[in-house]
Amino acid sequence: IAAVLQPGTYTVFARALIDVTSGLFRLSATRTALPAGTELRSGGTLTLGTPVTGMSSGEVHSYQLVVAEAGQLVVDMLSEDFDTVLELRPVGPSHTPEDLVVWLPQRRVLFAGDLVFRGRIPFVGQADSAHWIQALDTLLGFDAQLVVPGHGPVSGSVRADLELTRDYLLHLRRTMGEAARNLDPFDEAYARTDWSRFEKLPLFSVANRMNAYNTYLLMEQAK
Repeated sequence: IAAVLQPGTYTVFARALIDVTSGLFRLSATRTALPAGTELRSGGTLTLGTPVTGMSSGEVHSYQLVVAEAGQLVVDMLSEDFDTVLELRPVGPSHTPEDLVVWLPQRRVLFAGDLVFRGRIPFVGQADSAHWIQALDTLLGFDAQLVVPGHGPVSGSVRADLELTRDYLLHLRRTMGEAARNLDPFDEAYARTDWSRFEKLPLFSVANRMNAYNTYLLMEQAK
């Protein structure tokens, strides 16, 4: 939703990008008064240690921060409506070079993006699967209560969902890595691999062979 909504109740239809998951949602919007003495800034220069108040209205806000020297920068985003801290955690390169997760520690909610494919196998493509596995192990340490995956519905089975994606990637690297080291032809290696844990999952017939082949090529390069 990229619009300013007037107060009221709305019915929203949402669907997943690559499968048939869809449904109707009820959305309520209310008007909130701006706290006294608050100045909204939708852009401009940031100063370290000085908070800025803005409003998400569906438009892009651009802020500039000049950093004098290299170092780690932590951005805290606070919401008067949600009363929580929002942490941006870089975890790439994993599924993509610029992977980022959003962590709400007070509510223990993790927006994991495409690092997690709930109840289905992921599209691996040219991903750095070794670092992807490390990133998932890091996310398991967050002890989240809810995870918002890149594909699939919001889940309270956080550990099971993260471990499913991680274990699939581990299986790919172990089996295809062994085949690459032994110079086994891909077709033979794929045919003899035990896929029974994952073959009933959605997208297996569409993505698994491609994932295995890309991992086989990746492991060949790493020999």
